[in-house]
Amino acid sequence: MLGYYMRLALTSFGRSPGLTALMVCAIALGIGVCVVTLTVYHAMSGNPIWWKNDRLYAVTMDNWEPNKPFDRNRPDLPPSQMTYKDATYVTGSDIPERKVVMYAAPDDVYIPFGWTTVVEQLPNGGSSDCWRPEKLNSFKDFLGSDCIWTQVWVELPDAASRARMQAFIDTYWAEQRKAGRFARPRNNRLTNISQWLQDQGVVSNDNRLLVGIAFAFLAVCLINTVGILLAKFLNGAAITGVRRALGASRRQIFLQHLVEVGVLSSVGALLGLGVGALGLWGVHALYTVTGSVDTYIRAGGYQLLTHFDTVSVIWAIVLAIVSALAAGLYPAWRIGRVAPAVYLKSQ
Repeated sequence: MLGYYMRLALTSFGRSPGLTALMVCAIALGIGVCVVTLTVYHAMSGNPIWWKNDRLYAVTMDNWEPNKPFDRNRPDLPPSQMTYKDATYVTGSDIPERKVVMYAAPDDVYIPFGWTTVVEQLPNGGSSDCWRPEKLNSFKDFLGSDCIWTQVWVELPDAASRARMQAFIDTYWAEQRKAGRFARPRNNRLTNISQWLQDQGVVSNDNRLLVGIAFAFLAVCLINTVGILLAKFLNGAAITGVRRALGASRRQIFLQHLVEVGVLSSVGALLGLGVGALGLWGVHALYTVTGSVDTYIRAGGYQLLTHFDTVSVIWAIVLAIVSALAAGLYPAWRIGRVAPAVYLKSQ
């Protein structure tokens, strides 16, 4: 029966090629826009190393000035970076299984952090923040200052190692406080990856709003498709009436038209993948930058996020199925509810 319904669907498409093309384009455009938006959103909000979410932790300590927090919008959080002297002390601990200190944006070549004092390379493309008036006449002065410009991550495999590491940094904080540093209340943290992404506001409200707008656009496309399908099915009501008069049940009529909608949605999904790929290529071209690392950071690195992955393809397939059901259920049900005599009287 499926082959028969497919032949009927192809015959129906041939009777109204313009409407068929219009519906396919509407579905494809809605799916394409959603795929582009969801792909970028997924790349920005996804945990890049989720399988170690309970093992990898960012180390932070609040060494900022006493009278105000580092970030007024998030006053409960310590600065996201550390000073050189604090970072080197923390990574000197043998508690973590692995540890890393880093500073600058992603680059083609990575230099071991221990070479910092040799190459005397200031943060280039990364960020550094200083609050205390200090004389920074040399690179050595910068290393010994209270300027924050390094990030520290440690791998702690279990609760016991996390407790030991927390006690280690708390003890260091207390010693430094007695020496005149860390004037703010104690705020030493070990933050796992998912919480870190949330704390740093990796996904802004603008990104979520764009996802909502994309789905609203898809809904508009589907509503228009429902109207066109209903008009198309009712326009072919006479043929449906003949089939009903010859013994076709309402269920068979419903399935026939649902298969037709499924074919439309499948073609629309394939075309939507093409539209999505074209859209991602456009975003990639828009944000592609050349030149310094600073320019790269200002561009936001979106070009690295605009690529198809397995999740994008799955989204397209799921959207196509949902689109088929949403757009085709009512028209297919509606055409099967009218009595055959109504169709036959129109001939």
